[in-house]
Amino acid sequence: MGGRAGGRAERDGSFFVNIKPHCEDGERVLYVFDLVLAMKKRWGWRFSEEFCWKSSGVPKVPARRFKNQFEPVYHFAVGEYKFKPDQATHESDRAFRAAGKGRASNLQGQEDWSKGIDVKQGEAYPGNVVAANYDSHGGKGVGHSAAFPVGLPSFFIKAFSDPGDRWLDPFLGSGTTLIAAEQLGRVCYGAELAPKYVAVILQRAKDAGLKPNLSARQPAEIAAG
Repeated sequence: MGGRAGGRAERDGSFFVNIKPHCEDGERVLYVFDLVLAMKKRWGWRFSEEFCWKSSGVPKVPARRFKNQFEPVYHFAVGEYKFKPDQATHESDRAFRAAGKGRASNLQGQEDWSKGIDVKQGEAYPGNVVAANYDSHGGKGVGHSAAFPVGLPSFFIKAFSDPGDRWLDPFLGSGTTLIAAEQLGRVCYGAELAPKYVAVILQRAKDAGLKPNLSARQPAEIAAG
């Protein structure tokens, strides 16, 4: 959760949920869609956007199903959330400057659009498909079965907050959000109940030169400051 200050939740904060429904009896279970509807209609959150996290996936042969290579990330907010897309641009050899917009976009794979447009190497405006693969900087192999790469939270931290803002990960797992926040000059709070994963977080923090403060407080207490 970004855009927080002064020990209270600001209305310019964002809430991101990375969740994909599992399969049962040959079909996707619908609880994720029920969650999205409840967030909007029952609890009054603004359903800001649906992002697609695109990754290489894990090689396997699932029954009657292709290898999973994407997961949705749902963006909710209370009010007018911070939006900093220029902090989340990426290098592209097909970047162009949109007329009158003053921002660069990416024309990768869209040959017809590039005719008559000044296309060159540069920083491209981000889209809602986030490509973040597992690598040596975080993800698989860090001691957690469902760890995600540092690049995933990094994208959202850069695009929806400013340096010094606070982020809360109520399911800290292997501590990837903490690492990403530290690298980008943000403050991260997190909660993790499993001692074995707390040990993973502490080791990763130590490897990154960090000294996290441990607390016995519950996630709701942490969120309240």
